[in-house]
Amino acid sequence: MLSAYPYTMTHGLIYICDKDVVEELGLTDEYESIYSKEKINEIMEVNDESSVELLVGMEKNIRDSTIHEMAIRMKDGYHYDMNRIYAIKKKLNIDIEDLSRQISEEENKK
Repeated sequence: MLSAYPYTMTHGLIYICDKDVVEELGLTDEYESIYSKEKINEIMEVNDESSVELLVGMEKNIRDSTIHEMAIRMKDGYHYDMNRIYAIKKKLNIDIEDLSRQISEEENKK
């Protein structure tokens, strides 16, 4: 897998939970910068500016899925600090509020 899909494996798109395997494959350094599920959940709360910066710095595929999940949460009534949502919009040119509305409209059509 590592030789066939190096980007996928080194950027955490497929996450190896076994630390011994990570070490054996020589991915220890890469895994220091990969966000765990717990860290991603913490970032999704956007409780401080560092969460915004961590979100901005995520690998694009993981960031996009995290932002999509944030939009679903917003649609479901989760209240975010809108100053931080605006900071994300400004830094990434991604409007989470608009994405949330689009998801809601698509659900209503179904």
